[in-house]
This record gives sequence, C-alpha cells and structure tokens, in this order.
Amino acid sequence: MHHGFPLFILILGLQCASADFKYQQTILIDGNWTAATRIDTGGSMTLLAPPPIENDLANNDASPEIIRINPLGGVEWKRIFSNMALGATKVDAGWHGEVYAAGTTALFNSSIALMKIDGYNNEQWLRSKSFLFTNHTIQVAFINIDPAGSCWVTTQRTDGEGYFLTRFNTQGIELWTRSYAEGQNIQLIESATDKALNYVLAGRIVDETGTSQTFLTKLDQNGQLVWTTQKEELKLFVNTTKLRLEVDSVGNIAVAVPRPDNGTHESSIFIIKMDVNASEIWSVEVGTKGTDTLFDILVDSNDHIVVVGLTDVAKNKVIVDIPPYIDVILWQLNSDNGDIISIAYVRDPYNELEGVYNAAMDTNRDAVWVIGMRRPKIYSVDSQEDEPAKTFLMEFTYADPELPLDMVKTIYHIFISLFAVGLVVVGILTTV
Repeated sequence: MHHGFPLFILILGLQCASADFKYQQTILIDGNWTAATRIDTGGSMTLLAPPPIENDLANNDASPEIIRINPLGGVEWKRIFSNMALGATKVDAGWHGEVYAAGTTALFNSSIALMKIDGYNNEQWLRSKSFLFTNHTIQVAFINIDPAGSCWVTTQRTDGEGYFLTRFNTQGIELWTRSYAEGQNIQLIESATDKALNYVLAGRIVDETGTSQTFLTKLDQNGQLVWTTQKEELKLFVNTTKLRLEVDSVGNIAVAVPRPDNGTHESSIFIIKMDVNASEIWSVEVGTKGTDTLFDILVDSNDHIVVVGLTDVAKNKVIVDIPPYIDVILWQLNSDNGDIISIAYVRDPYNELEGVYNAAMDTNRDAVWVIGMRRPKIYSVDSQEDEPAKTFLMEFTYADPELPLDMVKTIYHIFISLFAVGLVVVGILTTV
C-alpha cells in the first residue's frame, strides 16, 4: 500500500525537472539566405535571399527569391518574384504551409504586389495596390499573417516621414488602409500580430536635433490606435536597429535591445516583458560585458522567451594565443519572472561563422533554428577545393533530463528500503 506513494513522488519529480536547451545539428545549404518566416505545422520554413546592397534599391535589377526548407534541411522548392523589387520584398508564412510575399513592384516605387503561395509552390492569388495618391515613393517594411489568415502589409515612405498599414483578408481583398505619423521622421524596426488580431509595431522617432526615441504602438484589427508608448530603457544606438519584438499566446509583448556599456559599445542584452496594456511585467539583462550581441528573440509553446545572440571572445580575450571564435548562444527565460532556465551555445573554434541573421521557432516541437552565414573557405589562390559562402541552419531543441530505466529502478528500490526502515523506526518509537 505504501509502495505506490514514493513511486508517484519519484515520477512527479522527474517530470517536473526543467528541460535543458541543447544544440542538435548544423545544416549547410548553398547560397546566401536570410529572413526565416514562421515555421508551419509541418516544420518547414521559408528563407529569402537578402539584397546584395542593404537599403539600396537603385541600380538593382535582380529579383527576390525565396526557398522552402523542410525540417531535415532539404530544399522543397524555390521561387523567383520577377514582379517585385529586391530589397523591398518581405515574406511570412501562415499556419498551414502557405507563404505570403509582399514587395514594391519592380517598375513603380509607388505600388506594391502581394502574392499567396500554397505549401507546394502553387500561386493562389496575386494582388496589387497603388500608393500613387500619396505623391511619395514607398517600400514594404513588414508583412505579418495573423491567426485568422489576414495579411498585414506595412509600407513606409522612402523619405521616412510616415507609414501606411493595409490589411487584406484571406483572399487578398483589401479591408482597409490607414496612414500614420505623417510629417514625423519615423524608422520602422519590428512588428507582430497577436491572437486577438491586434498589431504591434516598434520603431523610433528622430527629432530635428538627431535625438531618437524608441516607441511601441498597438493597433486593433481595424487599424485604430489602442495605445502608443515611448520607453527610455529601450533607447537604441544611433546607428543600430537591433530591437527585437515578439508577442506570446495571450498578447504579452517581449522586447529586447542591446544595452551599451559607455554609450557606444554593446555590453549586454536588455529584455522587457509587458502586458497587453504596455505595463511592465519584468525586465532583465543577460550576457557578458563587451562580448554579446543581440540577434533575435522568440517565444516557445510555454510562452518562455528565447534570446538568440553571439559572443565574440576575440573582442574581450586576455590570452592572445587563443584563436578567436564565436559562440552562438541561446538563453531561455522564464515567462513568469525572466529568470534564466537554461543556456545553450555552439562554439566556432575555426572562425567559420560570418554572423547570424535571425532565428525561427518551431512551436510544434519547441525547436529553434538559428540562421546565418558561414564564410567562404579559401585554401589557395588557384585551389579547386575552395568553398563558397553558405547559409547555416543551426538547430536547438529542449532535451528532457530523463534518467535511464535501470537508474530509476535503483533509486526506487533505495527509496522503498529507506521508507521501510522509517516505518520500523516509527513503530519502535511509538511502542516505547
């Protein structure tokens, strides 16, 4: 009668042990790809070829290309968008394998094209929208797919003074277009939608003196303002846009920014979690002074926050004979209080990693894919074995700390023996 109780306690203890975040594998694919989208229910992700010259749309005749990758790193299909401009095209994925792409049209910088593709690379529809009425050229800043399947496209004026938000339904029919921040020098950085069909946008406003202030804005499903706030602790360096934003399953908002040591260099990563009304729930700093760089944040199936960064020991090493290396680091933070649950990293002792672009979360199995570029391998001037730069997909998953069955049985028998001895002692003491 007593044996079941300690077994229950033992099993409960094993199940409640926190899972560690573990590195699993690195997959290399040809080409230079970035912009991982949401990973669909089948575990596939979509990558976008980045522009060859950042923020330079002139003299750029190339067309954007996307590639679909399965969970094993295999290429499912590729597609070139000949009617969209490279550098002004964004992609996102729905929950069932569909892919959406929005970009400034290749011929006119005052109109956009929006395309929906199913999981097998079949075009579902193609829509266009003109912004000629604004008398300004525009480019696509973001595309977000909400849980209802609606598509939110954010376009910004190329002079930075204001932006537009358009919501399309699942058939690509325009529901509405709104304009915001007219006459203000706005730089858009990140955006997300939540399950209540709200839209959250992060950016910064630059005044006449060059001083910038980070802002967060929340809009409802009709594009009406819910709130907007400016937070001093989210202030960014002058020349960086390393702000990352995510929304969890109940609409709480997590934002991460680099925290400077003396105003010019990154020294740690600051994360703040806010509720649906932008009130702070908690804030923490992670990282090592002078070495850590923020690249992305994600939310897992338990609403825990995953921070993705790089540590470059070459910046801060004391012993000069240690070769420089980069660690890809993941911090998993508790959803309730921001405490670190686990840390995982991969060391690059051969200095092959060029850098990290971003990351994507497969919430179906709580797997994180970190996407970046491996630098080319040059063996000699005339070598035939040189390898071009490649994109790496680095996988991390939660590894439950399960004990081997034999060890569980041993612990159980020891526990039973101690329990029996305890009963004997209690019996003796009660008879004395």
